[in-house]
Amino acid sequence: MNVKINQYNNEIKLNSKLIHTLPNELLSLQTAIEQSKYILDLKENWDDEGAEAYTEETWIKAISFLCEFSIDTFKIFGKTPITPKVYHGPDGSIDILWKTKDINLLLNIPKDDQPATFSGENSLGQEYEGSLNIENYSLSFLPHPF
Repeated sequence: MNVKINQYNNEIKLNSKLIHTLPNELLSLQTAIEQSKYILDLKENWDDEGAEAYTEETWIKAISFLCEFSIDTFKIFGKTPITPKVYHGPDGSIDILWKTKDINLLLNIPKDDQPATFSGENSLGQEYEGSLNIENYSLSFLPHPF
């Protein structure tokens, strides 16, 4: 991703390191991202069933994609995207969930270099699933979360 992290005033940081910046229109996303930092506190075997710990690298990869995707969506469509929830996923991955009465879209960012996967449905009963290279993606490939 070609990230321009100094373009906006609202900073996303991890351990004093600047990860990304967001425009004022996406302040609710900044809040969701801050809330997702709990993921980094989940250590090896956090569920007493052998679950993996989550790395800063995977979290940063997920958050960087989410910021870029949200900024691109806002710039191109002129609409503020729905603010997703960011959760711990299976096997050290990160889940991003956009959910309203009109759309349910789950994007899973893996811990390794595999493509992200997504699945969901909309209020018309249409279902979708696939994979996505988060380093080089098209906004037309994913359902629009707004």
